[in-house]
Amino acid sequence: MNRWMIPALVASLAVTAPALAQEAGPPRPSGHAHGEHGHSDMDDVRAVLRLLAVYQARHHAQHGRYAASLQELGFPEPRQVTLQLSGGGRRGFAAVSGSATEECAYVEGTVAPPRDFIRGAGELVCRSCR
Repeated sequence: MNRWMIPALVASLAVTAPALAQEAGPPRPSGHAHGEHGHSDMDDVRAVLRLLAVYQARHHAQHGRYAASLQELGFPEPRQVTLQLSGGGRRGFAAVSGSATEECAYVEGTVAPPRDFIRGAGELVCRSCR
């Protein structure tokens, strides 16, 4: 991993999560409502992985390694989405989030992809579960 990878990841994620990029403290999940159902970003499989990547990028910048658990990151447990984190350490991390209709995966660094539909590191890939 070169020294520009983490800043590039944070910058690209800041485009999709501008409120997180401006916070001085640790990132917090947004809970803004979507429509009349009160949908939170922590209920969206893609948003959960994007937020996890931001947490991991900050952890890596502070500690020189990726966290191996959600607890180590201080990452809140999603309510409606399953989330699995693997890897950690200096090599990278992998994560899978899912709902009844969609499964998404993300890999950073040189760890083994958690699903065969992942094409490369730094890419969020989803597939339908129907």
